[in-house]
Amino acid sequence: MGIIAAGIFSLHITGLNGGVYLLAAQMASTSALFLLSGMLYERQKSFDLKAYGGMAKSAPLFAALSLFIIFASIGVPGLSNFPGEFLSLVGAFQQQPYLGALAALAVIAAGVYGINLYQRLFQAEQKLALTEMRGYEVAILTPFIVLILYMGIFAQRPLSVIENQSLAVSSAHEVRFVLKAPEVKEEKPIESHEGSGH
Repeated sequence: MGIIAAGIFSLHITGLNGGVYLLAAQMASTSALFLLSGMLYERQKSFDLKAYGGMAKSAPLFAALSLFIIFASIGVPGLSNFPGEFLSLVGAFQQQPYLGALAALAVIAAGVYGINLYQRLFQAEQKLALTEMRGYEVAILTPFIVLILYMGIFAQRPLSVIENQSLAVSSAHEVRFVLKAPEVKEEKPIESHEGSGH
């Protein structure tokens, strides 16, 4: 959400496009993450990471789909969150370079967190065998996977729709907040009354 805020509050057309696009993309990736967490809880009855580890050995499909969705959530190129993150950062750098730098650090931190999460769940020493993903669970995740791929590869069409609204917002902001230089009134010279006899 911090990247979204950086893009939108940059009030740059590129940042506005990216912020709105990333907000839409996160609806797909975050929803899929919630579904995965529910499936894990249903198997292990715990949200404590210490109860997990090494599950890729017993459930490789579960691990592969989890990695795919984690990659989408951290903005890997070709997946849904990347276009929005990239445009948000560009917009932030255009307006406030220091804000763009902070947002870029947040992207790096999210990537580190996502990879660490995957390693602790699926690549560490196996503690308990995980039941492989069932057919109906794959069917539930399939629409999200398709949407993540579509928004990552074919971003131009939805971005063109978003840009129309971003232009309207940007124009309204400029009309409302552009400061006009105050008009300077010319002062008339003071007439001298010396020697007028009054």
